[in-house]
Amino acid sequence: MNRKEDSSAIEWVQKVWGKLLWGLFGMIIIYPIWPSFFPYHPIKDFWETTGNLTEWFIGSKYLFIWAVFWGLVGLFKNLGRNISNSSFTEKIQQGFRNSLYAGFFEEILFRWILLYGIMITLYIGNWFLGGFLGEDWGVIQWLHNLIKAPIANFFTFGYLESEINHSLWYAGAAVIVTNGLFRDGHKYQGWFGWVNSWFGGMFLFYIMFNYGLIPAIIIHFSYNMTLYLFEAFVSLFNRRSIF
Repeated sequence: MNRKEDSSAIEWVQKVWGKLLWGLFGMIIIYPIWPSFFPYHPIKDFWETTGNLTEWFIGSKYLFIWAVFWGLVGLFKNLGRNISNSSFTEKIQQGFRNSLYAGFFEEILFRWILLYGIMITLYIGNWFLGGFLGEDWGVIQWLHNLIKAPIANFFTFGYLESEINHSLWYAGAAVIVTNGLFRDGHKYQGWFGWVNSWFGGMFLFYIMFNYGLIPAIIIHFSYNMTLYLFEAFVSLFNRRSIF
């Protein structure tokens, strides 16, 4: 990363850190006081799983087809190019560490904790921007119902329609806003990575809402590891060395 990218990353971490604390405040303090405000139980609706490992991966087949496609593109594009001094084994080890970190911490952060804080923030912000006049008067609620929700639902092919168009509008809006933060954390990957992470994040929301947070962690880890595996093969073919 150059200085500009490093500064951008620090700003993003600071922004997310504040929302992390706010999310924990919502789960630990606000939920016990006002549980009806939140549409999801902080434990049962996230950490209880449905289905089995086979069903999770079958449900994620399009995500892995996408990963294999771009992995092959990168493999053929970089064959014969000295783009890394790492060996096959080093790439696998690096990929495992990074994939484990991303799968575990990013899913817990973006598919669980941040949702609670952002729901509170959206509700309060909407109240100050007209919501105090009555139901359906808030500007943020209008923007979500008339613009953001239809666009997000269109680009996710209706897979998250019930969540995006939740009867508690701020719950659906929180999914979109949280995923926007997840997307912004991938700006260092360029415009393609920025766009790709938005779609990937929404798909992981689909996995979480349908199967649970643990399946989302496993799928996220496996998706990243698939991409790293192709990078490792580039190192293997170009350096002819495993160690």
